[in-house]
Amino acid sequence: MDHMFKTGFFLVYANSVIRKLQPNSFEKIFFLIKENEEVLEPTVSSSEEVLEPTVSSIVSSLSETKISAYEPELDFPFLKDSNTISYLRSSQTMFVMRGVSGSGKSTIARALKNLYQSAVLCSADDYFMMGGEYKFRSDDLGSAHRYCQEKAEEAVRNQVNVIIIDNTNVKRWEMKFYMDLARHNFYHLVIVQPKTAWRDDPKVLSSRNNHNVDEVTIRKKIKEFEDYVPFYYAWFLNKKDSLMVYKKCYKCLVECIESIPGFSYDVLGPGGQGNLRGKNFPCVS
Repeated sequence: MDHMFKTGFFLVYANSVIRKLQPNSFEKIFFLIKENEEVLEPTVSSSEEVLEPTVSSIVSSLSETKISAYEPELDFPFLKDSNTISYLRSSQTMFVMRGVSGSGKSTIARALKNLYQSAVLCSADDYFMMGGEYKFRSDDLGSAHRYCQEKAEEAVRNQVNVIIIDNTNVKRWEMKFYMDLARHNFYHLVIVQPKTAWRDDPKVLSSRNNHNVDEVTIRKKIKEFEDYVPFYYAWFLNKKDSLMVYKKCYKCLVECIESIPGFSYDVLGPGGQGNLRGKNFPCVS
């Protein structure tokens, strides 16, 4: 690797270093480096803001739920594609369901829970379950959502690989807590909407939902439903491969410091290589 290449490489990479990002945080800059190590192919994820790449695609034995070809409403890569399933089983991903009552979002959520058996499913509806029966109380709706949020926070603290949020999330602000929780804890966020043919049909939805939500209320919810369009779609490295790339980049940076006159001062400032050590980069040794 010649000096010109190294210098150009780190004029880009130094942005991450100087801004003191975590080892698995590359902010729109993703390097795939193969140097006697295999980088497994990551899967697609989407987010409203840049979610720092974390989590690895380690191939594991698949004891997966088989999704029938006759179930088009469950035709999602995260339920059917073996590479995606393998990636998610070794990653940290938060699925956020969206859809009015009866549209099929809970069917997807249950399929996810059955496939990723260590997943944690968070739903405000669970707060109203008493003795196996659903007993909705409008006065407790706020408490129900706090219960759901606290359960999601606990799952994040426990570093659960797959977290599923099964609420209607009709408006964007209703998702904000979970989007922030995912972003701040380096979870990939995947927003899922049902593909059912009746998802926008209030008459069918009123007859199919399990909570006796009437047609008038469902029509109102459909009208209030806010579209969500991600800023971009991207390929994300997983945690294992991200850390491997980070260490390779750090090694290359040290080589630049040691072999290129003035590089340390120009790129890292007066502190030079000392800026890379200590509390800002605890994984570097």
